[in-house]
Amino acid sequence: MQVFAPPTLAEFVLRALVCAPFLDSAISKLRNEPGAVAEVRGLGLPLPGLTAPAVIVLQLVAPVMILSGFAVWLGALALAVFTAVATCLAHDWWRFPRSARTDVRRAFFEHVAIIGGLLLIAYADVPWRI
Repeated sequence: MQVFAPPTLAEFVLRALVCAPFLDSAISKLRNEPGAVAEVRGLGLPLPGLTAPAVIVLQLVAPVMILSGFAVWLGALALAVFTAVATCLAHDWWRFPRSARTDVRRAFFEHVAIIGGLLLIAYADVPWRI
């Protein structure tokens, strides 16, 4: 099982496109840590003072894994699971009245597309095949 495989230039660029939102989010949260804690608190997650920094670490470390070629499948899978949970918490369009669902529903499915991209990255690198 290969743990480290340096990406080709094309792989790096394509992975960077999928990782960009996570790196941007982490940098934004680092610049406004009280806002990051408030965001986590607003989602109803426990221990926002610990959860927010954990999210920042995940949003920084997993993209570095993906971009560097180190355990790519693990980094991509971790971000996919995180994104699935966060999407269901933050973009729960099914709880909105029909007249107010459009924007939240659109954001939900945009995140589903990101999850799909992450799963493709993970599948391409996983050391076993289904």
